Amino acid sequence: AHVTISANKLIDMLDERGSGSSKKGRVRSTTFGIANDAFAKFAVVFSALIHDVEHQGVPNRQLCIEGDALAILYNDKSVAEQHSIHVGFSTLQNPIFSSFMSTIVPHPEDKIEFRRLVIDIVLATDIASQERQELFHSKWKEAFPSRASNNPAMRRHSVGTPL
Repeated sequence: AHVTISANKLIDMLDERGSGSSKKGRVRSTTFGIANDAFAKFAVVFSALIHDVEHQGVPNRQLCIEGDALAILYNDKSVAEQHSIHVGFSTLQNPIFSSFMSTIVPHPEDKIEFRRLVIDIVLATDIASQERQELFHSKWKEAFPSRASNNPAMRRHSVGTPL
């Protein structure tokens, strides 16, 4: 529930920024098109809803160490996150969601884009993955070059590990 609330707050912030609202005559920073993209907003909300589905309550590393069936299935890579993605999309394939899905993703290319967005968002929640953290930081630097150099948190891959 906390992630869904946070996603909703994020979307509210994007709406506010995307509307061109300003403080003291200054237009707020860009939202890279998300503010006006209902499709992307739904992908964020859906990702928030499924990101911890069937999570076992132990870190991915522990699942790998123990040789858990999910670790084997997902080749020790973002195990819990990949399983959540699998469960989320498997649920959407249920016939009771066919009308809903044909509205959300009416064309095959929409389905591909929706899956790509959700997969990227949910995998980004694997904060222990060095590879994911490096990808996140490179995308952050690309999107916000001036902020990245001024933000101490962006100068690290993970807690205590310098870039």
